[in-house]
Amino acid sequence: MQNEKEFFDECHYCRFSRGRTNIYGLATVSSKMPTCLPCSSDFPSHRYTHMPFLPVGPKEVPSLRAPRQHALVASATEVTALISSEGYWNTLTIPLNHETGKFEIISIDAFERTIDRGLNTVTNFIIAVAAFQTGGSKSNIELNETDDYCLRIYGASTAPSVYLEETLFNIGGSFQVIKLKAAPMHLSHINITQNGRCQTAIILSATDGIVHVYLEEPVTAEFLEVDVEEYFSILGRMSTARLNVLSLDIFDEEDTRVVVAGSQSGELHMAVYQIDKMVNGLSGWSSAFGFV
Repeated sequence: MQNEKEFFDECHYCRFSRGRTNIYGLATVSSKMPTCLPCSSDFPSHRYTHMPFLPVGPKEVPSLRAPRQHALVASATEVTALISSEGYWNTLTIPLNHETGKFEIISIDAFERTIDRGLNTVTNFIIAVAAFQTGGSKSNIELNETDDYCLRIYGASTAPSVYLEETLFNIGGSFQVIKLKAAPMHLSHINITQNGRCQTAIILSATDGIVHVYLEEPVTAEFLEVDVEEYFSILGRMSTARLNVLSLDIFDEEDTRVVVAGSQSGELHMAVYQIDKMVNGLSGWSSAFGFV
């Protein structure tokens, strides 16, 4: 047997805050946006809360040839980004423009999206957080009927900066707020082809048993709720049955799309679609498996 230290020695770490804190969400993002911050002398214990300097150089920098993987971590009240570079990473505290002590993050998702604007294409770095904003009455909170739950979407309408770090530090300047009537749970995203155009959809499951789908409007870059049944029939059936979706994974393999959802009832639901035959998501076959 080989030495365990070869596999289990901790070599990377990040301190999120002083004292103890819970980690409520983790999102990995593949991005071709260039980065500019060098390796800090305090690496890996450093943390940036703002740009330490203004980058000097051309207004346009070519995208990276190959995408890099970055990570975003959500604790109760803040989002921390670990931006990778060649042999090191930089830790950034992302300003979300919220009131300290009155905003608790429940789940997070992040992704890079490129949209065709006609004369040019625009690539945005988007962060979505489902959160609870304190201030509602106790009776409403206990009944799970408070309007203080919300989905915030950052970056969709914010013009990206030249470098990824600048983009993230400016991302809190503009965001969309969608009120939720029930506590949010799982948060993810997927691309949907509609009328020959690829659009981004954010998928959110909530404690009301409904899977909510928010489709981006290409012109305004706003996310509007659409009928989940129209795009994912299996999630529509689960919503009708009020099955709380605790976990959801959607992935594509060539011309096949697989949707897998785990519900609070202990069942695993799976659907397989042929992408080239999908019309707003309606095609294919599905089956459900139950586990005790």
